[in-house]
Amino acid sequence: MILLREEQFILKIKVLLFVSISLGFMLFYIVNSPYRLERVKKFLEFQLSLNSEKPHFKSKIITDEKTLAYSEKVYHLSLASDGFTKEQLTQLLNEIDKVFPLNKKRVVAQYIKKKYNKREFIVLIYGLNTKNVSKMRTILEEFLKDSSFKSKKQYFSFKLSGERRVYPYDEFLTPVIGYTHKYVNKNDLTYVKGVEGLEAFYNDARSDVGLNIDFNLQSMQENEVDRMKKNLSVYEVISITIDPITFKVKAFASSNRYNPKNIKREDYQNLNIKAIRYLFEIGKLIEPIDLVIKMQNLKDGYKKFGFYEKSGIDLKYEQTFDNKKLDQNTTQYKINFIQLVKMYAVLYGNGKIASPQIAKQNKELQRISVMSEENAKQLKDKLAGFFPQMKDYKLILDFRDYKRFASIYMKETIFKKQKLLQAYFIIDKVKLSKEEKQSEAAVKK
Repeated sequence: MILLREEQFILKIKVLLFVSISLGFMLFYIVNSPYRLERVKKFLEFQLSLNSEKPHFKSKIITDEKTLAYSEKVYHLSLASDGFTKEQLTQLLNEIDKVFPLNKKRVVAQYIKKKYNKREFIVLIYGLNTKNVSKMRTILEEFLKDSSFKSKKQYFSFKLSGERRVYPYDEFLTPVIGYTHKYVNKNDLTYVKGVEGLEAFYNDARSDVGLNIDFNLQSMQENEVDRMKKNLSVYEVISITIDPITFKVKAFASSNRYNPKNIKREDYQNLNIKAIRYLFEIGKLIEPIDLVIKMQNLKDGYKKFGFYEKSGIDLKYEQTFDNKKLDQNTTQYKINFIQLVKMYAVLYGNGKIASPQIAKQNKELQRISVMSEENAKQLKDKLAGFFPQMKDYKLILDFRDYKRFASIYMKETIFKKQKLLQAYFIIDKVKLSKEEKQSEAAVKK
């Protein structure tokens, strides 16, 4: 009985050895068979799937079903350092260079240097998106059909590098849309983080960011501010178009735009959004405001018009002045352009005030009543003759200080059968403040 068990044990050992040897021969056959190309295909596909884990990518920014900004996966292609002779490597690089230009001298030098050390992967190309990876895989498959390479151990790796921000419409809606900087996480994957504009404000959004911006109106306004800048010979013209009832921003244009994918030195002064950064003393503008407050007997009128707080627009780094500490009889109140537009929207709308919103919100905006709609209309009509005319624009404010000369104009317009308020901020001269210089220095870094 004992002998029988020993024989069974020996038989099992023999079976295991036979199976192992058979599998070994099968693997050897597959590696050295004409089906090598198929094996390389599967290897490449495996490498892609192996490295497809991604960090949290930034959300899309969309308006009128057009994607203004989105993130895409970016890969780099690497080559094992013990795969080819120098001649074979040169041949491979020449084939790749026909489609994807690369620094062949750099790759060959690294390859020769590392070949006699332990196996390493040398990066051939950076910044390949998914479509580029598909093209490159086709090139490699064609290259490996050559009989002279079938016996070589050629290994390629498509590895995920991280994300890249894409702006299909280039400078459209800049500087409001903002820009990003690249960072590297603990897994050596690059990711982008919003620095300015909507990119910064909605940096952590977990779903697509839909905008209230009307694509066609925005295009029209960008053309108009370009014309105004040229005709008036000024430094910059900014315009904002807002629905004075809902406080939704329908267009927000600047004549000084830039391409977020290719920021140049001359763009540095235009990266910050001056509509929320520049403060000015309202001077004589206080007279019509005082008139409104007195006629309406408004308690805490300056507070209700938003003079004591930020406008609340969905943009970061809005600058404000502590107007609470000033005497109500002074003309030294300081506000930014959007605060002024928000105040005048009360008169052009239905007497209610809210925070202007560029992006669509999940819940309805809270609108606070400042006066009745009837009173708002009467006051708007009374104030209509208060300011001098500039064609169809009303000069609201013309201010001068040591940093910049500027004017502000407003008008009521109709777009798609909807009454909207359009405001223009015309900047004649710019001298950077200390804070603005610091911001510019940060961008350069």
